Amino acid sequence: MNIAKALADVQQEQQKAQFKGSSITLIDYMQDWLQMKKQTNIDVKTYESYESRYRNHIKPFFEVDAPKLTDVDTNAVSAFVGALREKVDNTSIRFSMRTLHDVFTVLSIALNEAVRGNYIPRNPCDNVRLPKVKKTQKRAITKEEVKNLYDYARGANHFNWIAIPLLFETGMRRGELLALTWKDVRYDIEQRTHYISITKAVGAEKKATIHEYTKTQSGVRRCYISAKLFNLMMEYREKTQHHNRTYVIAQKTKDGWREPRNFNRTMKQWCDKTGVDADTSPHSFRHAYATYMMMAGQPMDAVMRQAGWSNERMIHYYTDDAVMSQKQPEVAEAMGRLTEGMF
Repeated sequence: MNIAKALADVQQEQQKAQFKGSSITLIDYMQDWLQMKKQTNIDVKTYESYESRYRNHIKPFFEVDAPKLTDVDTNAVSAFVGALREKVDNTSIRFSMRTLHDVFTVLSIALNEAVRGNYIPRNPCDNVRLPKVKKTQKRAITKEEVKNLYDYARGANHFNWIAIPLLFETGMRRGELLALTWKDVRYDIEQRTHYISITKAVGAEKKATIHEYTKTQSGVRRCYISAKLFNLMMEYREKTQHHNRTYVIAQKTKDGWREPRNFNRTMKQWCDKTGVDADTSPHSFRHAYATYMMMAGQPMDAVMRQAGWSNERMIHYYTDDAVMSQKQPEVAEAMGRLTEGMF
């Protein structure tokens, strides 16, 4: 018998006993953690995401051996990641590498809080390397596709046709659009400008509600609109809504805001009728806004304020890689003109 190893094991067990995680399983801790999260100010959609990833992936793996929290080490987490990787490789299961990262993140967040609560000495997720996620190409809806969608929705006099120009010209989020009321559409007398006051959003949770806040702090903003778009909105309010709706994107049969999933279905129907890419969603317009504003050379700070982004990285995230790469030769030619006669 290796006496040194035996002594080391005893010492390790004594160290574990100093932490609260030695008397509670990972499963019990996670369930308590989720309950605590539900009672805090965490966004409902975020809680639903945490709970789903725990219920569908974390719990099934760790409930088999039911390890104590202090027994969940780097090897155990690595084995968990390996099991998730098998799901990615299984083509009969809709489980992507991005989902693997998301599930791992939930476990890591919970264990970080376990460290702060003196349940465990350190987070075993910290030393686990994850497989890389392949970069996906972000596609912005084109001006031609926007025109086709608008012509179809307007021609059919659909009750929400104003959504197309609103999304394209402002780049606002779907939840912000659906929460808009006519009281939010304003005119600044001193500046002689039209703008939309964005202070709330319809959530994306299963039972959607209007939140008196936006996705981020920078999302609360004045979003200025052109006089042309303002006049188009007034025309829509008069001729389509007949001045009897509170919300800009309202239900047809009653005075209420549209549920996000229903609005998505409407968008998909418009795409089907016009031959626009089936993957197009309200969020595709946000990508287009970033792309076209960057192509037009608009000041980045102003674009950020309009769209409610907190930093420049978000603009680069939303730009269409394929479209922006087409501008690179123009950039090279511009530099060539700038350096003419220098070399």
